[in-house]
Amino acid sequence: MIWKTRDQIRTQFKNSNPKLKKLRKGSFQDVDSVLYQWFREQRSAGIPLDGPLIQAKARFFAEALGIANFSASNGWFDKWKRRFDIHFQKLHGEAASAPTRDKENWLDDKWPVIRAGYSPEDIYNADETGLFFKMLPNATYNSKFDVANGKKLSKERVTVLVCANMTGTDKLPLLIIGKSARPRNFPKNLSSLPVTYRSNKKAWMTGMLWEEWIRQLDSKFGKEKRKVLLLIDNCSAHVEIPHLKNIQIEYFPPNVTSLLQPMDQGVIRNFKAHYRRTLIEKLLNHLEQHQELLIIKLVESVFMAFSAWQSVTATTIKNCFHHGGLCSEEEEIQLLDPTFDEESEAAYRQLMTVVGSSVGQESMEDYLKIDSEVRLNWTVWGNR
Repeated sequence: MIWKTRDQIRTQFKNSNPKLKKLRKGSFQDVDSVLYQWFREQRSAGIPLDGPLIQAKARFFAEALGIANFSASNGWFDKWKRRFDIHFQKLHGEAASAPTRDKENWLDDKWPVIRAGYSPEDIYNADETGLFFKMLPNATYNSKFDVANGKKLSKERVTVLVCANMTGTDKLPLLIIGKSARPRNFPKNLSSLPVTYRSNKKAWMTGMLWEEWIRQLDSKFGKEKRKVLLLIDNCSAHVEIPHLKNIQIEYFPPNVTSLLQPMDQGVIRNFKAHYRRTLIEKLLNHLEQHQELLIIKLVESVFMAFSAWQSVTATTIKNCFHHGGLCSEEEEIQLLDPTFDEESEAAYRQLMTVVGSSVGQESMEDYLKIDSEVRLNWTVWGNR
């Protein structure tokens, strides 16, 4: 029997997990096979793939193959991973090329000295990101909402600075930087906004805006009688500010920032997923009411960004500090939540649910990350 099926066994050994004692076939072998081939192609190209994206792609293949009773459940996904001996590692931004050894050396040698005397509640990370606040998914524009082909998608941009502490218990108000000093429909008193709004001609972070924000933050912590540690990257706009009384600023090593910075470990991605879900829901409501195509004003985007930031949970934030390696063993026991992996992807799944299955998953992932690298285009990176 074994000799007769030797070719099949060789093929399964080559394409499956050789550690399995029994070569169990999945219930949906066609889906398994084409998904695995697609998976290998994407990873060979260096494209990061997470669980929800692979499951969504599996549903796409099942639909294309005419399989009606396939759900790509978590149980199926776990078995699929075992069958093909697939293990997942998180990739963040430029992390694939960053030297892991330098990260470990910094965490072992310098980080304990830097953070000495600071409790988790007093350790913060701040980071900026570009946000195309009107941007809709290209595939959704062309297929789901029946908008004319060739419609140019808006790339109107603001810069958003997010900042929170290690425990996720203190999310500072967003700093949003736009191009106009007095955008249309903005309140006369900008302090009435739920965020801090500033402007310059290019909607970029500048040394002047950075110093203003830091000094206001230093005053805030002074009133609270707190001494805090603020971790930041060495973007050229993050100028050194003398005579701070309540904030100690420390810069991540430039070549491993993407591996260390908590906001890059999933916080910003989570924020944008919440924002874009709200944006698409607004569009759907407009279309259901047979109104003209939705026009998002900057003041609306400010409130949407505020709501999205409110939706980012403490669990997500504190686990992103952990993924950066910044938590001690004692803090890991106190801070970590076993529901993180489920919760961290909830916003992404909600976004996919709102958009619908007609949109290609690669397009949706591109949509979620479309402005992630904008900041690299307007900052000059250097060593400090």
